[in-house]
Amino acid sequence: MRAGGILRSFSAPTGDWAPPRTSFDRLMKGARAAGPSAKPRTRSVFPRPSVLLSFLILTLALPACGGEGKAPAKQPAKAPAKAEEPAKDAEKEEAPKDVDLKGYKIALGPKRIRGVTNDASGLTYSPKTKTLFLVINGTSEIFELTLDGKVKRRIRTRGFVDLEGITHVDGDSFAVVEEGRGRLHRITIDEKATTINSGAGKGVVVDGSYLGNKGIEGVTYDPKGKRFFAVKEKSPRRIYQIAGLKVTHPWDIQKTSLSMSDLSGIYYHRKTGHLLVLSDESRCLVETTLDGREISRLSLRGMSQPEGVTMDGEDTIYVCSEPSIFAVYKKKAAEKKTEE
Repeated sequence: MRAGGILRSFSAPTGDWAPPRTSFDRLMKGARAAGPSAKPRTRSVFPRPSVLLSFLILTLALPACGGEGKAPAKQPAKAPAKAEEPAKDAEKEEAPKDVDLKGYKIALGPKRIRGVTNDASGLTYSPKTKTLFLVINGTSEIFELTLDGKVKRRIRTRGFVDLEGITHVDGDSFAVVEEGRGRLHRITIDEKATTINSGAGKGVVVDGSYLGNKGIEGVTYDPKGKRFFAVKEKSPRRIYQIAGLKVTHPWDIQKTSLSMSDLSGIYYHRKTGHLLVLSDESRCLVETTLDGREISRLSLRGMSQPEGVTMDGEDTIYVCSEPSIFAVYKKKAAEKKTEE
């Protein structure tokens, strides 16, 4: 080492040994060279205030943002959604207390059924096919009709005599009644049926007396009570209830005549449990309770000889009349709504 270098390594005036010049020494040397007003630039060991503030803000923000290394904050559990109350319109409507025949008016007809020449006697509606089935007493034939009275199909029968009434039971099952013989038969009419034999039906004797041409005129079925109701035309007029093989009379219609001179058809209204009783001579349809109390009445003056009556699921009334007349009756409110 040179002597000058050694001398510079000692600080005067003490003569103590000093470490080699550092960057700080060089900085001071530069400052002296720059002049007395220059101040040496020193690096602070503390961070600048702006950096410190940014660090604090970032530190506080990390937990809120789910910073690395920390479990995400738990979200408060949502309260279970309340079940919506069913709309009032969707609530099940209460069954009507009455059919209220006085609220009906004719909607179609009376008109002639093309393809049927005579003896239209009984009528029923099938919810399965949404069509009507008509019986002809003279030839004991069955016709399937549309709801506006047009012929869809003709079905012949064998072994039956003077069919006067027909009613739908369930599915393809029906029942028919013979006037003079006083018998009720269960039959099947499927979509392929063209001929029906009396031997294929189950027969029940409703009235064993000789009835002639004043016998059973109409029949209807109560699916809930699993029973049939039938009417005898006159001499005397009668209402029958047939449950299995047991035949009874719900009331004596001879005493409560309902202002009807004869009986020609009957329909059981399942929504109210009432009967609609038809008279061709009096040309009227009467709603009654099962004990014979009259509820309402509908005049059928436009029909020549009404003999069959039925209703569909919309409570539309269908009536057939001899020789081959068809008419449809609807509630006045329903008729107005259809027009709108």
